[in-house]
Amino acid sequence: MQTCRRHPRAGRFMRTCPGCAQELHDLQQANRVETAATQALATIGMTVGTGLTILSAYLTDTTLTVATRHEGAHFEYGVDVFRLPTAAETDPELADDYRLNPGQWLLDWQAGDHHPDTVPSMLADARRHLTRSGLTQDDTPTTLYPVPTSTPAPALAEVIVLHDLPTRPVLPATQTDAHQAASAAVAAMWDHVEDCTLCLAAEDTTQPDYAHCRTGALLARRVTDTATVAHDWARLHHWYRQGGMEQHNANDWIAN
Repeated sequence: MQTCRRHPRAGRFMRTCPGCAQELHDLQQANRVETAATQALATIGMTVGTGLTILSAYLTDTTLTVATRHEGAHFEYGVDVFRLPTAAETDPELADDYRLNPGQWLLDWQAGDHHPDTVPSMLADARRHLTRSGLTQDDTPTTLYPVPTSTPAPALAEVIVLHDLPTRPVLPATQTDAHQAASAAVAAMWDHVEDCTLCLAAEDTTQPDYAHCRTGALLARRVTDTATVAHDWARLHHWYRQGGMEQHNANDWIAN
């Protein structure tokens, strides 16, 4: 009954998924930054796709910082900082030779090196340059390219508690993990049974009148549940993580 199986924390009975909406927004913003970076690089004779790759880009309202890799160039890795012209530089009263076009990116700072390990330090230098020159502040909002990672952990890493089983075990990530969990439960139970005469008698199938102690009963129940999960792991994995529940409820107007 989850709205979105990619974002199981989105909540039930929701018409839209906040996680998907955020991802779409981030992707649109990243595309905007990529377009701006491509246009800015073109103004200094650098064409994306001809051996030139944009590694990352950082856009504010008035500045653009682009890290690139340019195969075959003297400096294979570089960082270019662009800015938009000020109101004074685009004043219509200026002569044509001095007036800049609004919205046109201007190269403001550059750095280059031969090794990819230097890109982070060049980006840090670029940020310091923007801060010292007053073009940005430490808390200036920045839009990134590529899209920042905001998606929750992969489905296999999601903690799914099986509430229908008495001990509420967690659905392991893989079949191997399920078998290991079952084996661990068996080992934990027998560590207790060896020192508990009541539970030892309860495990003897020839003596049906004996019952586990309180601790032993919980351990025995966990053994049964983890064994069930290990046996049915593929079905449970499909139901909870691969859309089985959503497919089952697709035509159920009550569930939806």
